[in-house]
Amino acid sequence: MKKSEWSDKQLEELLQNLPRVKDRQEQQELYNKIASRLDKEPARFSRKPSWILPSLATAAAVTLLLVLGSTFLNSPFGGVQDMATENSTSESIEDVGITGAKDKSESRIMDNADSFDEGSKSDSNNMIMMTAPVANTNVVTDFSDRTLITIGIPDTNAQNVIPVSILAPLERGNSLEQLQQLLHNIREEDIGLSEAIIKGITFSEVELEDGNKKVVVTIPIENNLGIGTGSLTENVFLQSIQETFRWLGYTEAELVTEKGTKVFFSHYGEVDTIPIHSITNKGYHLYQFDALQPMFLVPSPDPRESLEQALQDMKSEIPDYGLQPSIPADIIISNVAIEGTNATIFFEEGTTVLNGEPYISMMHAIMLTAKEFGMETVQFENANIEMIADYKLSTENGEPIKNQVPVSPNLLSIPVE
Repeated sequence: MKKSEWSDKQLEELLQNLPRVKDRQEQQELYNKIASRLDKEPARFSRKPSWILPSLATAAAVTLLLVLGSTFLNSPFGGVQDMATENSTSESIEDVGITGAKDKSESRIMDNADSFDEGSKSDSNNMIMMTAPVANTNVVTDFSDRTLITIGIPDTNAQNVIPVSILAPLERGNSLEQLQQLLHNIREEDIGLSEAIIKGITFSEVELEDGNKKVVVTIPIENNLGIGTGSLTENVFLQSIQETFRWLGYTEAELVTEKGTKVFFSHYGEVDTIPIHSITNKGYHLYQFDALQPMFLVPSPDPRESLEQALQDMKSEIPDYGLQPSIPADIIISNVAIEGTNATIFFEEGTTVLNGEPYISMMHAIMLTAKEFGMETVQFENANIEMIADYKLSTENGEPIKNQVPVSPNLLSIPVE
């Protein structure tokens, strides 16, 4: 190969004379284009073929190189100032795209549980729009003056069924009536989730001879529930039933059609009754659709052998399910001791935790995971601070304190129609 006769300086001067690449579209014009496309193509349980993602990644990489290359070439110092401008423009474009997808809703997430009251349905001025990233999680610790409803809602890829908890006024009826109302009114897209697959179904309660209770799930459409014929959607449906009703104290769910016949699944055959377990032996990880949506605590896809194993696994991501670690890598749990329904978690000496994120979400995840293993209280040893969020880790003298596990995860105030 013949050696190039161009010097570095000549190459630099030549490249600097190349034309600048610039998007001349007005922001409003770009907004309208993105919003119209998103409105025309709503996503629901859509899985892209495996070959699409590499292709998109390659195209994105080429585009990025072109933009960055032209930016650097227009500045004698590598275009640092211009690159900052381009990054700012890129971020605003992304924000416009996300906002456009949700243009029909006046708000995304309410700050206060009281927003579920009747007035919030008619007065949009009382709604607080979420304009900053939500990096924290929340749990239910008390609901003595409200009705607690927890709904299992699939994520946008139908990989995880996420329990979302809502506190509703007592006067709106019993739990099943309020569940029906919430399923009718909730706008899942506002919180970065897919549509609840158990919408359009009626529920009733039957008390069993042993004192437990079961829920009767009546399906209005006989043909595969109207949710497709794939095993994925059928599995998501069954998981949604289990995740929703285990928080309401039911031990089993009976599935029937409106005609009183058994429900037929293309991959499972006829299904009459499915068991519901309040204790799942699963660990909680983190899920977030994007930076503008809430962070959710999500049970692991599969059960773990022990609480200690679950806590160790929570330091790792589960990439196939889009789940992130809930325990930071620098947190070392040296031992877990269980006595009755109390778990004692030992931090390794010298481990530092702070009263802020990501440690608050970590504490919620640890407490909920302990609950999934049948624990009622949790205490901590070798904590370097006395309190994280509402959890008391130790007294002033360093003595551990028992903390009650939460009632349910992911407390949200959701605007309803």
